[in-house]
Amino acid sequence: MNFTFTSKKVKNSDRIILINGQLEHGITCYDLFENNEFKIIKNEEIVLEDNWVIKTDHNGKIYEQWEYVEPNPVEAEILINESNSKYSIDEILDIIRPMFSEIENKLMLIKSGNSVLPIINNIPTEPKKVSLNGNEKINILVSAICFVNRNKQGAEIYASFANRLLIDVMNKTPYDFRIITNEAYHFEENKLAYGDRVIVVEDKLIGERLTVGPFNQLLKYKTMLGVDKKYNWLMYLDCDAGFTSELDIDRLEKQIRTWEIQGYDFLAPRTNAVLKNELRDHENKKNNFLQSNPDKEFNPWIHGGNLFSAKFIFYNITPTGGPIEWGDPSKWMDSKLPSEHVWLIKNNEKLEKCGKIFKSLNEKFETQSSDNLITWDMEAFEVGVSSKLAGYNMGELGNEGEFHILKIGFNFNNWEKVKY
Repeated sequence: MNFTFTSKKVKNSDRIILINGQLEHGITCYDLFENNEFKIIKNEEIVLEDNWVIKTDHNGKIYEQWEYVEPNPVEAEILINESNSKYSIDEILDIIRPMFSEIENKLMLIKSGNSVLPIINNIPTEPKKVSLNGNEKINILVSAICFVNRNKQGAEIYASFANRLLIDVMNKTPYDFRIITNEAYHFEENKLAYGDRVIVVEDKLIGERLTVGPFNQLLKYKTMLGVDKKYNWLMYLDCDAGFTSELDIDRLEKQIRTWEIQGYDFLAPRTNAVLKNELRDHENKKNNFLQSNPDKEFNPWIHGGNLFSAKFIFYNITPTGGPIEWGDPSKWMDSKLPSEHVWLIKNNEKLEKCGKIFKSLNEKFETQSSDNLITWDMEAFEVGVSSKLAGYNMGELGNEGEFHILKIGFNFNNWEKVKY
């Protein structure tokens, strides 16, 4: 087998990674060490020097990539130098303050046992007010899951990530935060500090599997169920994500109303992965292999399938159909299969239905034997199919929506840069 390596420098680091080919889905990534040894890079999100971000799966293959656009910093110096009297000192400070919020948050944290908890100091007694220029306010619930895997030493650090996200939501948004976890005690202090804005749901996963492979990301379905109708939208975030600065609520709500006018009620990144197109690509790769190897069975992990090949095999999806319970293929073949770390979903009659369909897919996913897995989680597939069958019309967040309006930071609260 011939290897053609392309070297890529990691941003703000001396680390060099090697890619067996071009930067694209399905390509394996390696670390290169001083003694010229190679090591496959598994389960990582890496920011390259050219601001491209890649995510590798459990086999070290790229399953997602995008160009990261840094949020535009507010040029406070220009505002200060302007002679226009409409900018008061207080207004300028309001603009500058969010730039330092992350530093402030880190200084407000102390090490307490296995969790990182906030020092209780100057906690506001009232949630922030939302200015809506006469429009009815939009109430968003931010939600995440945090299931600690006690079979992996050190995995409780995810509760620390989730607590940092919680603090982000409290300090940078006016919204409530719901965390679904198997170990509620990690969040008791913050629940006490922030009161009703923090909703802690303890779920011991009775009859469910925390791990199918390294972890079961399909448990995210739980965030879609039982959402109070007082919330207009649900924002799902991975528990190690965060907000890079304080949200501009007026700008966010204006954009949400625009999305609604456009007919979108489910927003996510990387919606250009469409089931029927990925299926066509999978079938081509499978058929090309079988033509050259008629005696063998196509294994997408070994023989060059695409990101969703294992899903198609597991759910027995072909160009002519799929699971009977999904109904007519025309109803789901054009499902968009988005990135999995952030979704903004309208809390309408479709949300509970979407969660229940997602749950049913998780139940099937959990039937796999850990010794003979057909597919890993990579729940973009299940989210896309569930939302389509529920009737959602999925729109693209894009860099503008994700980084500048929602101000989401990947692994923003994973300061230790670890994965379990």
